[in-house]
Amino acid sequence: MDTDHQGIGTPNLTRGAALAEISAHNVGIATLRLGIDQPSEFRKAFENAVDAKVDAVLVHSSPIFVDKAVVIAELAREFQLPSIGLFPIYAKVGGLISYGPNNYELVKQAGGIVGKILRGARPADFPIQRPIYLQFLINLSTARFLKLNIPPALSALADEVIE
Repeated sequence: MDTDHQGIGTPNLTRGAALAEISAHNVGIATLRLGIDQPSEFRKAFENAVDAKVDAVLVHSSPIFVDKAVVIAELAREFQLPSIGLFPIYAKVGGLISYGPNNYELVKQAGGIVGKILRGARPADFPIQRPIYLQFLINLSTARFLKLNIPPALSALADEVIE
């Protein structure tokens, strides 16, 4: 493919998204960034992705993507595009795969910090913390719908397999 980018995301990349694009490029994967500013643009973005003959969709972590996970997963199925999202909810509502922070663990981590602040610690004294635990989910129903064969070895690595 002649394009430099392949996937669906926001026009202004976060540092993580930029690193993902660089990593993809380094292993020979072309990416296509389709800027979306509001949910009304989702369908057109999927149409553009199909027109560009993309192989899969990476759903970034912008609040509009998390809030509209069901809509995005439905569009991915409608347009026959395998998709991966960051939060577990994405695979649970019909996306093919999710790989990212466990929301429950993030809340526990934040709760520990809040407790320390309430006991007098200064917020400025805390280091920036990344998620401690990442969760990998595979939706086998979506895989079957897309006529994809998920190898048993990959399913075995998943924290949760959704039938």
